[in-house]
Amino acid sequence: MKKILAILSIFASAACFAKVEFASFENPPMDTRPWFYWLWFNGNVDKPSIKEDLENIKRIGGAGVLFCDNRGYWEDERHLIYPKPLCGHMSELWLENLTHAVMECKRLGLKMTLNLSSDGGNLKGAWPTGSDAPKRLVFRAIPVEKYFSGNLPKPESKYNWPIATLAVKYEGAKLAEPSKWFAGGDGTFTMSASSGKAVDETYSVRRKALQVVDLAQNIKGGVVSWKAPDAGNWLVLQISYEVIDGREYDVDILDENAVARHYERFVGEFRKRFGGEFGKSVAYFYNVSWEGSVPTWTHKFEEFFKADRGYDIKKYLPYLCGFEVDTPENCERFMADFRRARNNCFRIHFYAKMGDLAHADGVQWHSESGGPWVRKSQVFGEADQLAFLGLNDMPQGEFWESINFEGKVGRFLVLPIASAANIYGRKYVAQESFTYMQYHWTMYPSVLKWFGDFSFVQGVNFSFLHTFPSSGKKYGKPGLAYFAGTHFNANNTWFEQSAGLMKYIARCQYLLRHGKPRQDFCLYQGDMPYQDWYWTNRKAGKPIQDFNPFKYDLINNDILLNRAKVVGGKLRLESGMVYSALLIDLNRDTVSPKALAKILEFKRAGLPVFAQGVKPKTSAGLAEDGGAVKSLSAELWDGKNIQAYLKTQKPACEGAFNYIARRGENDVYFLSGEGGSTMLFDSRGVPELWDAVAGKRYAPDSWRKTADGRIAIDIALPKNGSVFVVFNQTSDAAKKEPELKNSLAIGGEWSLEFPEGLGAPEKITMKNLTDLSKHSDFGVRHFAGTVSYKNKFNLEEVPARARLVLPQVNYVADVFVNGKKAAALWTYPFECDV
Repeated sequence: MKKILAILSIFASAACFAKVEFASFENPPMDTRPWFYWLWFNGNVDKPSIKEDLENIKRIGGAGVLFCDNRGYWEDERHLIYPKPLCGHMSELWLENLTHAVMECKRLGLKMTLNLSSDGGNLKGAWPTGSDAPKRLVFRAIPVEKYFSGNLPKPESKYNWPIATLAVKYEGAKLAEPSKWFAGGDGTFTMSASSGKAVDETYSVRRKALQVVDLAQNIKGGVVSWKAPDAGNWLVLQISYEVIDGREYDVDILDENAVARHYERFVGEFRKRFGGEFGKSVAYFYNVSWEGSVPTWTHKFEEFFKADRGYDIKKYLPYLCGFEVDTPENCERFMADFRRARNNCFRIHFYAKMGDLAHADGVQWHSESGGPWVRKSQVFGEADQLAFLGLNDMPQGEFWESINFEGKVGRFLVLPIASAANIYGRKYVAQESFTYMQYHWTMYPSVLKWFGDFSFVQGVNFSFLHTFPSSGKKYGKPGLAYFAGTHFNANNTWFEQSAGLMKYIARCQYLLRHGKPRQDFCLYQGDMPYQDWYWTNRKAGKPIQDFNPFKYDLINNDILLNRAKVVGGKLRLESGMVYSALLIDLNRDTVSPKALAKILEFKRAGLPVFAQGVKPKTSAGLAEDGGAVKSLSAELWDGKNIQAYLKTQKPACEGAFNYIARRGENDVYFLSGEGGSTMLFDSRGVPELWDAVAGKRYAPDSWRKTADGRIAIDIALPKNGSVFVVFNQTSDAAKKEPELKNSLAIGGEWSLEFPEGLGAPEKITMKNLTDLSKHSDFGVRHFAGTVSYKNKFNLEEVPARARLVLPQVNYVADVFVNGKKAAALWTYPFECDV
């Protein structure tokens, strides 16, 4: 699909709760403007290209960059192959160039966040990490006839450590010979299954353990001497842990000391070179969504498990190697505890540790820490997404647009990010914005606006535009591009015309950071709340949430138990959020009895509580009293329906458009949609319409109070339209001038001028404007770039005021009349007053 940028030339002979200010909306302050993922490709940059990139970002309306140089991440023939490395990651030249970039940001007033990894989905460095690499539990079974005496074989890996040596009496077929080494944990795996995702079917049948003997006292000098007490089927089970094969450059995210050493290898070098900019130009450190290795063990994991779960793991070690040591139910409940302890270890020793280290350096920290992961049990499936996100200074998600943009199909990971920010008291809801992987250079501003608006409605107020590839002049055009994302750099044909989109985003973010979002209730999904890609393969027109027009936040055990109380019949959080009701809707039949007890306490204190869906039977793990769950759920699942309750409540906004509402000194609503609708607002004061595309404000044509105390406004939006409704105590805004009806058909011959060096002729003429991709000239037919269309008309035939209407624009247009710029048109409606 070709890109044609039309430049049409026509010749005639804030603080969180402060009051919103229109001047700051019209000309948004620097800190409201979008940031860009700024990507280097194998270090292929130099000082001139760095300077040019950052100046372009500042000029076009950006406020900062999220810096990454991801080595080998999806670099293959199915995606893209980049130039060979100019220098090593973290090499002297690489650090010199990064230091220059930081100083350029300082000069330009831009901010930076630095990815503390050489990878786009893992914690990785440019050096082998040795014993700091991720680890897995491994085991070997050695059959015993009557006696066992001898040295214990060690795993072949360079780094390995013993966990336990046990004698196990087992049921079933007798093992004829010693087994191979297997990876244990969430199943028994081949040693080649380094990710922990592939089960070894040859060893997948669990055996019943009839008796287990700890042989620690029988080991002297590495030699085991032990006699079986009877003639049953016995084996010696040797359990160790080792570094995972193929992960020699990765970091063990379960080991806080390994994480700290990785941090220091990166940040220690940064500190020496530009540490004076920590907390200034270098505002954040960053890590991407976790797509890396799946460790199953680490140093001192036994101690962590006991502190986290409240009991010793040793009894259940054989279960991690395929032997049932308790009832099947208790073994499965132990597995839930094992997974949760491992995930808590991940959360505390990686995410919390990284935040603590960054804060000690005066820098904030953010990540896409709640996902998207492969959500299987053995791959962090039992993780509390909200708790992970809540450790960030700025929780971050992502959304992907789709090539099928006329159907408005995309995928969004926003709801849990916004909920985490709300319940943990974070100002910003960050988002990797405008990612996609097919048909590079096919997106354009008017389509991007729809996807951006959709993310704003769900809560986003800090956009990281994905991506700005660093592509120096020597790579020509279109130059280097990342394997995914909308490419916002200067090689894009509409880059010079993207300033309108950047200012639009900044205006939206200025208002969407005002006050706090108005949410009607909170939703408790159980111990392990997780929201995957939302809206995937759905089309526009359906409600964003199942309870539309009512809004909700997800809530988790941590907030319920530690940061919430009922005041005046409403749930109030330490973050300042207030909810009128709580809905329990579990996604499994297990739940924390402590959480249910707390919710019941809230209910007795006057909070409306509703329960639907799965009714729990017990707790997931052995660490909590599962017996209390039934009696608690009997009282909470009382048959009351939240839908009936919501019919008695007023939503913040009601009508045909999608919306988000924020409350502060002003009530602020963002609406997106198309067509006309009467919108009802649960607000007081005088409404104004603030147009973020034009940077103007108007009084509505008419508005009225309804019998139930709301304010009704008739609002019309163009295709891919949006508007803010802002309530003030008083207003001096004038009504929008009536739409101009006068127009003039511009006929006659058009002159089209093409730039040199892009394969098209210097100039062509056309009697009627048609699709250039169907033109007879090869250079015109395959041209991608900027075309200047010129025509003439008689000024005496034009009314005093008239508008120019462009029925179809591919894809943006600058309009000049008599050499003076009249408008920059980048979204619907493509028309302007000339």
